[in-house]
Amino acid sequence: MSNDPPHKKFKTIRLRHFAYSETGAYSLTLVTHERQCLFGTVEDEEMYLSPYGEIVHEEWLRSAEIRPQIRLDEYVIMPNHIHAIVWIEDDLAEKSARSAALPRGSRERTPASVSSLMVGFKAATTRRIRESMGNPKLSVWQPRFHDHVIRSEAVLNALREYIQANPRNWNRDTENPDR
Repeated sequence: MSNDPPHKKFKTIRLRHFAYSETGAYSLTLVTHERQCLFGTVEDEEMYLSPYGEIVHEEWLRSAEIRPQIRLDEYVIMPNHIHAIVWIEDDLAEKSARSAALPRGSRERTPASVSSLMVGFKAATTRRIRESMGNPKLSVWQPRFHDHVIRSEAVLNALREYIQANPRNWNRDTENPDR
């Protein structure tokens, strides 16, 4: 029997025996700490980013620049959460060329995974938002995130539509504290 308190036990919905660094598409949802509306407002069914939302937007775009295996797809930054689709791609020719160029005995960077993407993204946005607010202890994100392996074109297209419609549906969104 575990000594962990009950509130520390999380039921995972992740696929067993699936490496979340495998080539494919993933749906991601990240929520702010205590569902704070830090990233902007929705007015007339359109999202307007705050300066903190702009930081999140910039860092999201940088994610693909600094991680060559990551390709960004549809995403939306909402007042207190983000929905996104990302692809992890494995270009073997590019990887072989990079490995061949490395000095003998050195190692290539760890391949991209959903978890490494989220850790890096959350760390970068948290650091910049804390600096901008002048609050070095501010909690920006919930410690966990939701991910889902996209396994069909139909699901991919439905998720893209859902993401695009998010600002229009904000009044009915369960993440909207004013709902």
